[in-house]
Amino acid sequence: PDWMLYSLKKGEKHIKPEYYNALAKYFALYIKAYKFEGINIDYLSPLNEPDNGWYTNVTYEAIRDITWHHILPVFRKENISTRIQLGEAVNRSEGLKKIPAVMDDPEFRQAISTITVHGYDWNRFDAIAELHKKYPDIPIWMSEVCYAQASNIPPHGPRKVPVYDFSDGQSWGNMIMNDIKSGASGWIYWNMILDENGGPWLVSKEHGNPENNAQHPVVIINRQTKQVHYTGLYYYLAHFSKFVRPGAYRIKATGNPGKLNFAAFLNSNGKKVLVVINNDKKTEGSIRWNNQEMVYTFPAHSVTTLVW
Repeated sequence: PDWMLYSLKKGEKHIKPEYYNALAKYFALYIKAYKFEGINIDYLSPLNEPDNGWYTNVTYEAIRDITWHHILPVFRKENISTRIQLGEAVNRSEGLKKIPAVMDDPEFRQAISTITVHGYDWNRFDAIAELHKKYPDIPIWMSEVCYAQASNIPPHGPRKVPVYDFSDGQSWGNMIMNDIKSGASGWIYWNMILDENGGPWLVSKEHGNPENNAQHPVVIINRQTKQVHYTGLYYYLAHFSKFVRPGAYRIKATGNPGKLNFAAFLNSNGKKVLVVINNDKKTEGSIRWNNQEMVYTFPAHSVTTLVW
């Protein structure tokens, strides 16, 4: 809440220390209110894209203080089992730069269930790999990314959003694949459903929400015609979310991929899953497992999942 901050001016969006405990109680009330309605909040990430000029200037060191001395004691007192996430860094490389300042504290690290970073550097998968190398025992989630017309379009990205062309899904599929292969264990896209204009959107300049903030969703619903359009992103994302189930492990998969980008997984039910993205023309591949072989032709510019 704004009244907990010094001000909404740039550089002053810090929480006043006298309100740290009030913020912890605020989170507890939020979680309990949802539980009363039958919705369990499994994870809490206290602040979004912290230590920046748009949403909040709160540092990671302050987040550690708020979490360790206020949120965790309140949660214990209220018998709240919601787990704490740390990060929501604006991009992978910023996460690698700033998160270790507090995660290198071994005592505090025990209180963190998940490291979270956003994907607005588009392809810095090496930063995910380095974070995973530093903290191999802590899951890493890529917890937010989208096209936003006003501020977040990658090089060679679309000129206008939302994007109806199925081929756009290929770039998202490769991002999911490369994040996971680099060490991420969760991947979340920002917008589930938007309208034909990439909206609606909230305008609040003092809170970092600009005008003309059209974005790209997983599903587009036209308000006028009521037509539902499933984007290319929807289908590429679905191959992971439908077949790679919670509790799965990524298992080693090797080969001469060429333009094929692939990863293999072992689900908790024992099923093996191979997700393959073909970034080029129609390609024939041979899949070998446990002295068995299967030949499959992967359609041009496609995503395919094999389960056995």
